[in-house]
Amino acid sequence: MSKALVIVILYRPPAGSSSVFLNEFAIIKRTVVYAVPLIVLGDINIHLDNVTSPAAVGLTNILADFDVVQHVTGPTHTGGHTLDVFITRIGTHPHVTVEQPIASDHSMITAVVKFEDVARPETPTTVRRNWQLFDVDAFKNDLANADLVVRPSENCNEFFALYDRTLKALLDKHAPLRPAVVRRRQSAPWYNAECRRVKAKTRRLEKIFCATCTEDALRRWRDQFAEQRSMFQRRYADHWRKVIADREDSKTLWCRLNVLLQPPSAVVSPFKANDFVSFFDSKISAIRLSTAAAGPPTFDPRDVKPLDTFGSAVTAEHVAASLRRAACKQCELDPVPTWLVKQCSDVLSPVIASMINCSFGMATFSASQKHAIVKPLYKKPNMDPFDMKSYRPYPT
Repeated sequence: MSKALVIVILYRPPAGSSSVFLNEFAIIKRTVVYAVPLIVLGDINIHLDNVTSPAAVGLTNILADFDVVQHVTGPTHTGGHTLDVFITRIGTHPHVTVEQPIASDHSMITAVVKFEDVARPETPTTVRRNWQLFDVDAFKNDLANADLVVRPSENCNEFFALYDRTLKALLDKHAPLRPAVVRRRQSAPWYNAECRRVKAKTRRLEKIFCATCTEDALRRWRDQFAEQRSMFQRRYADHWRKVIADREDSKTLWCRLNVLLQPPSAVVSPFKANDFVSFFDSKISAIRLSTAAAGPPTFDPRDVKPLDTFGSAVTAEHVAASLRRAACKQCELDPVPTWLVKQCSDVLSPVIASMINCSFGMATFSASQKHAIVKPLYKKPNMDPFDMKSYRPYPT
């Protein structure tokens, strides 16, 4: 069975500029089609064994950006340095052999590569709501005419259930879930329409060069690529200068800089949900067993007002003021996002006030609100992720 293959052979003269070579190497990697296997080999005259040299560091960064790996290890030159490369995409495992130099000052490198006939992985998809076409006024109009507002229930549990049911139904009507492609990388906060315009121009010149292969097209593509890189660097620096200068408080500044500092990603737990349930159940059982012989608790009497005389009733103004101060955070169990509740405050504030007063009046906390999503929280970065004691439950 035939199979397409791309082989790129490189040679960089020893006197050539390493920075120019790395720029051209990045351009080559950017133009190579990702749908077929790739092999890059040759003599690049960069001391890859010196991992601290700028040229070796630059090449390593380019390889990481394009998900490729260099397989040659050990000296490939009589001078004792690694100058030759055999590069493939991640997932390919060639058997590379470096022989002693005989007829040349470079070693002969042989490699055996096996390409599996594996289908190209499907693009990951998810479901999202199209908020760009969402009409808040239409949503509020339907909400104002719903039974939740017009004919609310007098039973606490039914009232809360009607709240969740109504908001979910209206959200599905005005912003239904639709399949969407998951992007591999999220756009940087400084990447705007101007950046997209410059990048589109670079790609257009790239296509012209690939079609014509002339020196003039290559020069214009290189100049545009250098302009794009300089423009991206300026945008990056200007964005973070503005973020630091426009800080509101230390908490807000830290949240913004957290993106720049790129903290380590969360540890993926090797345990399943049932493992955590069994562990924390046994922990609670052990605590109860250790206190089983203790005497009954004693309570000092207090003068507590009954719930039916618990101050004045909650008003819509109280709820609206609380919503204005509330942060736009939400849980997966919420029927609608918090920002939408705040935008519909004029309609929902009286409803929420009635729900609170109904709960106090019946001395009942709705069963629908007694749910939480409990996730394992990693205690410290230096703890063993394979030890159950390294986690604590964290409800959201």
